[in-house]
Amino acid sequence: MVALSVAVMAHPVRRSLVEELLAQLGDVPVSWDPHTETSADPARRWATGRAAFEMADPESDWHVVVQDDAVVAEHFRDGLAEALEHVPFGAIVSGYLGTKRPAQNHVRSAIAHADKHGSPWVVLDQLKWGPAIAVPTHTIPEMLEWCDLQVTAPYDARIGWYYCDVLGWSCWYTWPSLVDHRQGPSLCGHGAVGRFAHRFADDALEPDWSVMPPNQTGVPRAFRNVQSGRLVIVRDDVHASQMASARRWVEVDTETLPMASHPLR
Repeated sequence: MVALSVAVMAHPVRRSLVEELLAQLGDVPVSWDPHTETSADPARRWATGRAAFEMADPESDWHVVVQDDAVVAEHFRDGLAEALEHVPFGAIVSGYLGTKRPAQNHVRSAIAHADKHGSPWVVLDQLKWGPAIAVPTHTIPEMLEWCDLQVTAPYDARIGWYYCDVLGWSCWYTWPSLVDHRQGPSLCGHGAVGRFAHRFADDALEPDWSVMPPNQTGVPRAFRNVQSGRLVIVRDDVHASQMASARRWVEVDTETLPMASHPLR
């Protein structure tokens, strides 16, 4: 099974909620906002979330950051680790598919498509929500470096832009969601009510995560390493956990690569 590490990003005003969350998640580290007053400042939220990503176990294949106002499904950690076994290289995972913002037409269409094919995955081209974000651990250092430069952007938008726009990855949403939003005041101005998962799983071990989403073409054959500016070519169709442990990729200079035969996704 995938080795999964977990961290929580939190604000002191939600300490009691964090205690409840830790009762479900177990002994996982918490990144606390050092300020006692609340603020919608994106730089502060990024600093707290960034620290939570830095808490990743370097021996893990994937790391997930859960926000302090999340409610998680029973057996969240084991179920998510099982789900991640089936996610191909070239994707991040969100445990939350929400009903409020952004526009829902595309989301509802994707949900209907997954339901039609009996898939426990909804695949979109963007990360749209931040309550629970899972990424391959080996990608975190470069992600943080790039996101640090997006100084006015929200926490989850930075992460989504990096993986989905810069690297060209997709976002796989667990379906049903393994995380729901606890109702109550938002700390960043999103409103107090109405933020729910479209469908929330009672038990994260119940879905058959091996059922692949429809119309998926598999692993992207190449992506760009934003730090080195070089192309990373995937040698085999392997899962992210295998990729992290086996290092089954190779960097090449753009000039030596026939781009027509190895297009970036």
